[in-house]
Amino acid sequence: MRNINDIIDELISRGLIQDEYLDVSELKSGTTNGILYLLLIKNKPTYVVKIDHPHVIVPTQDFLKTYSNVRLLPSMLYTDDDGEFIVYTYIAGETHFNCGSKKEGMTLLVNDLFNS
Repeated sequence: MRNINDIIDELISRGLIQDEYLDVSELKSGTTNGILYLLLIKNKPTYVVKIDHPHVIVPTQDFLKTYSNVRLLPSMLYTDDDGEFIVYTYIAGETHFNCGSKKEGMTLLVNDLFNS
């Protein structure tokens, strides 16, 4: 698996991010076997880097591309050619805490995700 510093260098060299005001922190998650990093730009959480095996990254990329118009999902910034990592926009909050009413949540899911 790729090193986060090498990934950041690649993103900078491709002009996708700038190293000025960039901070990186590792995220803990119980929903993936991969390694997650949060990229903060000017102290604002901006992107997530997910490092995992290609059999996980490639379907993630395909899913985010297919449903790029769904506002519930993050926008993909970049996936490396070998499918070892993906970078997508950070969405604040947790999926299982304080989600509002079930009616609003289900309406949003149906209208914005399932109908797509």
